[in-house]
Amino acid sequence: MPSFISLDAEGLNFEFEGIQLSVASYGAFIKEEIRKWSTFFKEKILLGADLRIDVKQLTDNRSDKSPLFNFTKDSTNRPAHWSTVLMTKWAQTELGNEFVCDDNTWNIGRIKNWATDYNRYKKWTGAIFEWSLGMPARGEEMMTIRHANGVNSESRNIYKINERICVFLGYNKTNNITNQQKPILRVMPPAVGEIIAVELMAVQSIHHLFLTILHQHHNLIHPTTQRPAEINQSLLSNYFTNFDGQKIQASAISLVMQSATKETFKKKMGLADNRQIMCLFGKKMAERKNMIAAQAGHSALTSHTTYGNDDGHIPELSHMTLQEFYFLSQEIHILLGLDERNPTERYFSFCC
Repeated sequence: MPSFISLDAEGLNFEFEGIQLSVASYGAFIKEEIRKWSTFFKEKILLGADLRIDVKQLTDNRSDKSPLFNFTKDSTNRPAHWSTVLMTKWAQTELGNEFVCDDNTWNIGRIKNWATDYNRYKKWTGAIFEWSLGMPARGEEMMTIRHANGVNSESRNIYKINERICVFLGYNKTNNITNQQKPILRVMPPAVGEIIAVELMAVQSIHHLFLTILHQHHNLIHPTTQRPAEINQSLLSNYFTNFDGQKIQASAISLVMQSATKETFKKKMGLADNRQIMCLFGKKMAERKNMIAAQAGHSALTSHTTYGNDDGHIPELSHMTLQEFYFLSQEIHILLGLDERNPTERYFSFCC
């Protein structure tokens, strides 16, 4: 069903289902959520270890379609180095030493606590993706992301392009309806991409180690009928899975978003509500109207009749390119205060 949003003449303040909001207040909310999510990752997942990866220096062979390949497998990026560095940092801290008992055996209870934090982090990450990557994908679309090529060489969805970590989705609802493939690129703000890079480069192998340890002790976090080998196959390529390999549902992401917006705006706003709001913001970027509908994964007609309706604009249709998607995400980041750069400074030498 279409949602109608009352927008002021300047296009900066709006009313959504009785709640007074503004581009600035919504952007500040997203920025604060990114800060809290990042802090949680550093304190609970990294255990306070100061580990930073310069995304700009990462290389990514996007043409490599071999099974399970992603940029973490590129030898130039020193894939084994980062998990070793993290484990070394842990060994030097009191928190890190909690994982080993006095008799030099693994502390299963502490690993379980880490796994619980990991599950919370992954669900929160889904919300961060929906809030901050540009025109948001539908929840069920975002949950299909692969961080590596599938075991049967299915293409991955997370890439390093130019200076940013990006999500490249080949599936969306409009594709399914029209039977036409229109892949969509979304770009992570710098603060988000840096965390995802650390997760994939350093945390992922430690996650697999902890999962193996729990399997050996027959202590899975959630009961499952899958054998450990099958769970690990899922973890090797699918991004939105819990600690034990179970797929995270879009409804769980929506609950995280509702909880956060309830706390800030005194109103629950989940996946569908965020799409309405973000699509309204996009319509204010007049020169990119054709790209707004495309990155949101719906048609121009749907954009007009169903999403973020305010004053009857009809997006124009034109040729869509990955370059335009890239710049669109950047400009939305700037609009919401997630990137300090001037939107006119298109200094990236974009290449596909």
